[in-house]
Amino acid sequence: MNKNELLAELQQQFQSAKTFKEAVSERYTLSYKAYRGEIPEKKIEGDIAASRVMWESFESIYPTVLALFTDNDRSPVAFDSDTMTTGKLAAAVTKAVHTAAMKVNNSKLLYMAAIKEILITGNQVARVGYEEKKFETSRYDFDNSPASDLVVKTTVIMKAGYNIDQDITVNDDHTVSGWIRGVRTVKFPVLNLVDFKDFYLHPKATNIDDSPYAAYREDLSVAEALARGYPESRVMSGQRAYADDAAGTSKQLIVVDSMNETVDAPDMSFSEYNREITITHHYWRGCLKGKTPKLWHVVTTETEILLQEEVEVNPMVLGGMSIVSGSAWSESLYDMCITAQTNKTRALRAIQRTADGVAYGEYEYVKQELTKEGLQVFSESRGAGAAYEVRKIGAINKLPVSDVPRAMQLLNQEIDQQAQAAIQGSAGQAQALEENPQASGAAIALTQDKQELNENQIAETVAETFVIPLYRKMLLVLQEMGNTIEHEGQQIPLKLIRSDLGLSADIKSAYDAAKAATNVKAAYEQAAQLGTLPKNFQPENVYNIYADYLRVATGQEDVSHYITAPDDMPKPGKLEQMLTALITIAKTRGLISATELAEAKVQDMRADGQKKYNDALYDLARIAETMAGIELNKVDLLLKAKELEQKSADAVTQNAQQQERIDNNQ
Repeated sequence: MNKNELLAELQQQFQSAKTFKEAVSERYTLSYKAYRGEIPEKKIEGDIAASRVMWESFESIYPTVLALFTDNDRSPVAFDSDTMTTGKLAAAVTKAVHTAAMKVNNSKLLYMAAIKEILITGNQVARVGYEEKKFETSRYDFDNSPASDLVVKTTVIMKAGYNIDQDITVNDDHTVSGWIRGVRTVKFPVLNLVDFKDFYLHPKATNIDDSPYAAYREDLSVAEALARGYPESRVMSGQRAYADDAAGTSKQLIVVDSMNETVDAPDMSFSEYNREITITHHYWRGCLKGKTPKLWHVVTTETEILLQEEVEVNPMVLGGMSIVSGSAWSESLYDMCITAQTNKTRALRAIQRTADGVAYGEYEYVKQELTKEGLQVFSESRGAGAAYEVRKIGAINKLPVSDVPRAMQLLNQEIDQQAQAAIQGSAGQAQALEENPQASGAAIALTQDKQELNENQIAETVAETFVIPLYRKMLLVLQEMGNTIEHEGQQIPLKLIRSDLGLSADIKSAYDAAKAATNVKAAYEQAAQLGTLPKNFQPENVYNIYADYLRVATGQEDVSHYITAPDDMPKPGKLEQMLTALITIAKTRGLISATELAEAKVQDMRADGQKKYNDALYDLARIAETMAGIELNKVDLLLKAKELEQKSADAVTQNAQQQERIDNNQ
């Protein structure tokens, strides 16, 4: 494939991506209009503005999601790999990449803009790379100067981190002549956001890394293009893209409710080098040389190829808020809120029109029954306190107006509840519950986990589609720059670390962190109170529990003002160490003596137990003998008792007979 065929292929790919983008541009425009409360549009003059359900939903979620990705001390993602035998190396790589990502040009503003774009429209494109900047010190001249002067200047410059650029001659008398200066080239990572109107993606792409084609446009001056090393003859033929390419996607004039206009600055045409041109960066995967498909980065104007190079990865990332299977484009708050916003606006406008009918009703009048002055007042000055001159009572009558029906009131209440459910994210509703002193922790936790617009769920999608690819490509950039990390006292070049390290999202909101720290602290204190702490529980573990709790309580990473780490505790003096050793020895001897005494007591107890056991057997034998005697005596006693019982019965009978004889004689 020659260059003309390559250019034709790229133009065809670009046109296909452009056609597809035009199909989704309308939704992009509607998303921002819904966010700004411009839709549903007013149907008649006097309609109230649209209810801003989407804007309120955005304000509920945006601060929480943004905070998860802009914490300088805590990375939202973590590197991981089977080849990393210790977690410390993975943590060092994570810290290095996170620090680089947080220190790029205007990083906080970039993240603010990116998260806002993702929530409103569903997607945001960013480009990762690095730039070089050359620094020079002043030039120092020497004219037959002592060599010691050269040594001093050279040492100072090198200690400041500069390399030496020089043209020095050593004279016969050991003096020096010429000049030196310090030079240093600094490489630093950069992160640039690509506007929707400048981004083009293959229609069948499901992600940007595997896409057969992706491109972005940028405007720059001829001088800037030449500074990049592009051929001058080809750069000079470049032109600016047509302004109508941005129709419906430009945010320049969004503050005046227009997304279909672009305001261009005057083109500085006094010099050809100040003229602006539009170039396109194509990332095309195909067979350019040979039969193996490769990824090519080709920079073109409308008619010329400026650069052609093979690359390993596409430096762009495409973040999303809610994944759509089979598509690279994502859903947004617009898709989740537009129905509630439309319904609520419609209901409110219906109520407003009914109220307007009551306040500013319609009238019927009989023209002949009004005087000329009365007709003029009625036609031009009708309002509160107006008086109309009529010839007959009833010349003016107000037409009846129906009140809002009960069904409409109930419907409006239901619509309002739906809108509130869309507006308030889980953080907002959990906060509302926390402000209720009767709300339980379980209720708050359930609210946090069950809401339709859950910040953590959105944040995890943003992390998987935007932050993780960004950090992975940032690692490649740092490897290309030659950066190193410190691990166990040694500087390890990042180039020695595999680029295909695993990355996992580590999303934890302030709410989650506070809940986890509180639960761990409560579990520890309960176990300590009950005496059920594991034996391997060390002072460092206790410190970590309270340090984590204090971090979420104060919002500060450094909590040394409130608690001291075990390693930073003051070391005991020599005398104190000797006393501690003596006390330990004494305690040990006491334990040994107590153990020996206990063993002796056990032996005594065993001997005593054997004696008591023998005595018990003797007693049992005596008892058995006694019981045998008791059994014999028991039979004899029963016979004697029976005999006595019989004698008592005979005595009772004799007494009864004697008494009967006495009674008969009387």
